[in-house]
Amino acid sequence: MNELGRIRSLWLWGLIVTMAFAGCTGGYGKFYNRLCMTDLPPVKHAEVYAYSDRTLQDLRSRGYIVVGYSSFNGALEDKSLAVNQAKKNGADIVLLRQAYTGSTQTTLALPQYHAPQTTTVNSHQSGTVNAYGSGGYAYGNYSGTSTSYITTPGYTTYSNVPITIHRYDQYAVFLRNPMAK
Repeated sequence: MNELGRIRSLWLWGLIVTMAFAGCTGGYGKFYNRLCMTDLPPVKHAEVYAYSDRTLQDLRSRGYIVVGYSSFNGALEDKSLAVNQAKKNGADIVLLRQAYTGSTQTTLALPQYHAPQTTTVNSHQSGTVNAYGSGGYAYGNYSGTSTSYITTPGYTTYSNVPITIHRYDQYAVFLRNPMAK
């Protein structure tokens, strides 16, 4: 892999990691809908189970109450983000469903900054001078050196990098056992 390819790869992975962990709850927090009328104290542990209507009915029959839900479509988020949202909102259990809905092709403009460049130009001149006038004749030699610095400003170029974004419907139901302490 050439240097530009390596830089693009590192930059893209940095972007993916940043997007995946932006905020502590991701889409589960951003699209959280609270159903409980009172604020519940946070919990230290929350368990994740696969969502099904049967599992939800079973938990409700055992006394669990639904305290909220999240529903969104986007890049697949880690289950730990749903767990963080559950703990923050006092839920003991998260029922989670993630279903692939397709992919989108797009491009990402990858900036590359080119720093200012300074060029040094040295020049040397020498020669002979002759002068004639009413007072007579004069002559001599001269020599000199000059140094000039030319700086071009920095600039940015952009390369379009093709990317594929895989999208998922993501749904979480947050439940609390009212008997939990």
